[in-house]
Formats: sequence, C-alpha cells, structure tokens
Amino acid sequence: MSEAVEWTERGRLARRDGDDQEALRCYQQAAMLYEAVDDRTGLAHTLRHCSELQAKLGDGAGALESIARAYEIYEANEPAPLEMANTFRIGALAHEAAREPWKAEREWLNALQLYTEIGVQAGVDEATARLKRLGVG
Repeated sequence: MSEAVEWTERGRLARRDGDDQEALRCYQQAAMLYEAVDDRTGLAHTLRHCSELQAKLGDGAGALESIARAYEIYEANEPAPLEMANTFRIGALAHEAAREPWKAEREWLNALQLYTEIGVQAGVDEATARLKRLGVG
C-alpha cells in the first residue's frame, strides 16, 4: 500500500469517526503525496474530499481552490460520469460555502443531469433538494 493510499485511508477513518479537521489534514497529506508521484487520478479524487471537508468546515475559499484543481485534472483525463457528477456536487457545495449561490445552482444542475443520466437516485434527490433551497424548480 502506497503512503498516499495510507493517508487517504486515515482520512476516511477520521471522517467516519466525525473528526473532519483530522480528516482534512490526512487528505491534504495524501494530496501532496499523490502530486509527488504524479498520480493525477488519485490527486483529483483526494482534492474532491479536501474541498468537501473545507466547505463543511466553512472554508469556502479553500474549498473553491481544491475543487478548481480537481476540475483542471479532470479536464485533461475525462473521468467516468459518476466521478464527474460527484465533482459537480462538491463544486456546488464549495460555491455554497463561498456564498456564491448562482454558481452553486449551475453546479447542482450539472450534477442533476449526470446523476439522472446514470441513474443515481440519491444524487438526483440531493441535487433536486438543494436546487429547491436555492429557489430553482
């Protein structure tokens, strides 16, 4: 098991245990390690986790920075539809945390479209609910 994967697992366990601050620290460490070995897929996925936690912890600017880096990587690598739908979801959360509801709306609409296309009902339900809260639909 690579060191980056070990840090990712530590982050997952900290998150499961409700320690979001420690989870973020672990994911940030994993991201540095993925970047050091040029594992773009691992880096993008881990940056998504960082962004989601940063948004949850109220760091909108950090969340936007992390998700922007993930988007850059995905633009060059064409991720699977579920991976992209989840990225739109986290982008929406980042924009909400940064108090940019008009940008969050766009991300939720993109996520909703992909979740619908691939049949992920939980994603459809969450995106629909978030859009309603934003006054859409």
